[in-house]
Amino acid sequence: MTNQTAETTIVTDRFGNVDVAYYEREAMRLRNEYLRTQAGDFFISLRRGIHNLFGSSATPSNA
Repeated sequence: MTNQTAETTIVTDRFGNVDVAYYEREAMRLRNEYLRTQAGDFFISLRRGIHNLFGSSATPSNA
């Protein structure tokens, strides 16, 4: 069940209490999404760094 105010929506259980389990699941989902994004960005950056390090030295510009 949700109670909507002017700016927010509050999820409650069948007894009218705040549904803590719902918010814990949402927090876990958002945390996983953030970590997945950060890990992806890290590996993209790492791949670019390795490519720049080895790619530029494999073909000398003055050859």
